[in-house]
Amino acid sequence: MDEIISISEKFLTCHEVDELFAVFLSEINKHNYDNAVITTHSSIAPEILGAKLPNNWAEYYIDKEYWKIDPAYKRLEWDWQPHLWQDCIHDVEDKRVLNFMEEASENGLKHGITISNSYLGRKLNIGISSKENLDDFQVKKMFQFSQAIGAMFSSRLTLITQKNSDFDISPREKETLRWMIMGKKNQEIAELMGVEVNTINENIKRVKTKNNIKGSRMEVISRALLSGKVSL
Repeated sequence: MDEIISISEKFLTCHEVDELFAVFLSEINKHNYDNAVITTHSSIAPEILGAKLPNNWAEYYIDKEYWKIDPAYKRLEWDWQPHLWQDCIHDVEDKRVLNFMEEASENGLKHGITISNSYLGRKLNIGISSKENLDDFQVKKMFQFSQAIGAMFSSRLTLITQKNSDFDISPREKETLRWMIMGKKNQEIAELMGVEVNTINENIKRVKTKNNIKGSRMEVISRALLSGKVSL
């Protein structure tokens, strides 16, 4: 959790998209991941908001219309959950898809992970990969870490784009969020605050409704941290 709080503080100092993307790249690089692409999802070609990929892969990907066969991208049409690219080709027999995945790997896009979050009413996709050959432990650790940093990145990107850091919370909601940031579960928070667990559930629900948060618990925590209104 200390690493997540440290990253949120760095994101909070970013006021431009390029600056935010640079910090994001720096943080994933510490986990041996050096490639990233940020896109908004669409039934047509994805809009690329930021990319650091080898061999002009982003432009090549769009030019070749690989998004039409990319199993990781197509999976986002029905699944918002984070996923490993390798899990998208189980039982796949289409040679075009398999050749595409092999070509991506040969171009230094290995051990790929995709994370999705909401962004201005759209789906924001974050794809990260490594040029290195990593072991299963490294990939699993990054998969867990990527969900947290992805949610924080999306939240800060939304605030930068909107040029609006308003985050509407009451004092009791703020206290609830503070305990959430510290890793407490709802039942534990209820006991600490001397209320029923249903009250905590309602506090969180109101925070999400007032601030248009449609994502997970991690996104709520990320928005709280990045707003600058909730700290330990």
